[in-house]
Amino acid sequence: RAGPYARTLAPDLGRAMLPSARIPERTDAGPTLEAYPNPSNGLVYLVYHVPNGVAHAEVWFSDMEGRVVHRTMVTASSGIAELDVREHATGLYTIALVLDGVRMEQLKLSLQH
Repeated sequence: RAGPYARTLAPDLGRAMLPSARIPERTDAGPTLEAYPNPSNGLVYLVYHVPNGVAHAEVWFSDMEGRVVHRTMVTASSGIAELDVREHATGLYTIALVLDGVRMEQLKLSLQH
């Protein structure tokens, strides 16, 4: 279930929208998280992989002071989620993939309006 900021896209639609992005293969490998474009003007596509056995997967969007300003659930598999962060100010943010309450992957995102 995605919040007002994000929606999960069908893998085929995601591939068409992001020709350079690769959707991770579903294996027992660890979690992955990538964001396109980065820097962004407000719409970000998150390419993620959640390993088998994870019961609860979320993406946290945080400001540089560590405050989580948005959380959204993602499916426990591989996919692409669209994150709309246009209402946030220009600056640096972090996006984290949180699996069963543990922050597993994290990356920096630059917003430039």
